[in-house]
Amino acid sequence: MKLTISDVAKILDVPLKTVYTFVNNESFPIHKVIEETYFEPLELLECCISKNIPIKYNILQNCFPDNEKIDTLSLAMLKGTTYQIQDNNTLDKIIESIINHLPIKEEKDLILNILFNKHDVKPLFTFKDEVAVPYLKTPIICNIDKPEIYLFYLTDYINVGVKFVHAWFWILSPTVKAHFEIVEKLYRALLQPSFYQLVIAHAHWSDIIAEAKNCESDFKMAYVNDSTGDNF
Repeated sequence: MKLTISDVAKILDVPLKTVYTFVNNESFPIHKVIEETYFEPLELLECCISKNIPIKYNILQNCFPDNEKIDTLSLAMLKGTTYQIQDNNTLDKIIESIINHLPIKEEKDLILNILFNKHDVKPLFTFKDEVAVPYLKTPIICNIDKPEIYLFYLTDYINVGVKFVHAWFWILSPTVKAHFEIVEKLYRALLQPSFYQLVIAHAHWSDIIAEAKNCESDFKMAYVNDSTGDNF
């Protein structure tokens, strides 16, 4: 599915002129065929997350065949939990500790090898201020039925490339599509101050999940009340 400039303006809830400015400034990845300018949904979503650009509507909705029902964000969080990680070690040791906390068995060594063969874990995450979120293109695919979300708190801030973070979300997914959709839902929730503040305040996991459910309810109402009737 291709997105037009008008589609992007609605998704971001900005005037068309603003999207043209983004295009002219090369802020967004665009594609051109003859006179047509369009955006690839995954590229647009990745760009929005990496630049902390708010989005009003799901970018990936209707971009994939509707033969895989993805759990809501709150249900994926219910399948996960939160952990406290002692971070008086190197970044590699922290990553290894996180992987060892995840409920994966056969895949654990494989995932560690994949992560460390990249020689740099910094490109594996993007950031919402002091919270790390998995990149779209670095899914951890496991033998599970539904996505699971885990939140790891460090006892102190750690420098991960261009950011100092103390809260890391990790997502286990049964498929790549599930990973895409959960990352988008998580990012949209983190854009809401009520959800973000609970995360950085180390609130109880059940309270964070409850707020995730509230956020998703607000997202659905935005579609219902949308006067144009268009969906994305």
